[in-house]
Amino acid sequence: MNSRDDKLVLNFSHASKPVFRFWLILSLGLAVIGVIQYLGASAIAMTHFPEGYSFAGNFLSDLGRSTHDYSDLYNFSLIFLGIGLIPLFLTLIVVDPRDTFAMKLASGFGILSAMGLVGLGLTPFDKFFILHHIALGFWLFPMFYMAILFFYGASRSTYVGIGYLTASLLMVVIMLAVLLRADSTGYEVMQKMIVACGLVWLAYVVGFIFQSGRVILKSIREPDLSREEAEDQYFSEMYRQKAARERRTLR
Repeated sequence: MNSRDDKLVLNFSHASKPVFRFWLILSLGLAVIGVIQYLGASAIAMTHFPEGYSFAGNFLSDLGRSTHDYSDLYNFSLIFLGIGLIPLFLTLIVVDPRDTFAMKLASGFGILSAMGLVGLGLTPFDKFFILHHIALGFWLFPMFYMAILFFYGASRSTYVGIGYLTASLLMVVIMLAVLLRADSTGYEVMQKMIVACGLVWLAYVVGFIFQSGRVILKSIREPDLSREEAEDQYFSEMYRQKAARERRTLR
């Protein structure tokens, strides 16, 4: 096996392949379902908002206030989304081809951010004002740090291109703009821009895990395949996919 800068830990046996496949499908499925049901619940809650929901005049937290008939639906969707993202962020550690410390930190911050979403759903701001903003901090700040750490770790992978770079930098810039504002003028719109950028960024996290997981599934060594051969197979598949993407770009 030729020496490479990449550090790969293939701690999978042939018997663990079905288990890894199940976990990969579960983590990706829960994340995708979580996002879809959150968007659907938000749309329903906005449509039935008592005073008429305004993107420029209302916060997303207004959808979960206890006086709103659809508050339980919205708050439950936040809780489900947070719980559904935890397995996804745990999977980052497993599919990181270089087993980097940055990706482990990114996974930890991601789990904290997901727990913040659960906290937001459990604490309607009109009943638990302080706790709601504590939960908001647990969601927002870890997500900011995770975006940086994940970008650092994943940017060295063959699976990340200019699209992820643009989405990540845009989200970080918007989040910094929010944090540095001295007043709340326009904060309602900015909040929704953060959420939108966060969803785009989350799509790239899902894509990274899907691509890496697919390669790992193909590379889990058979009983007669050595570790070195499994690693060679992993990187051969990874670079084959990169070359295919480059050819499609040149067309």
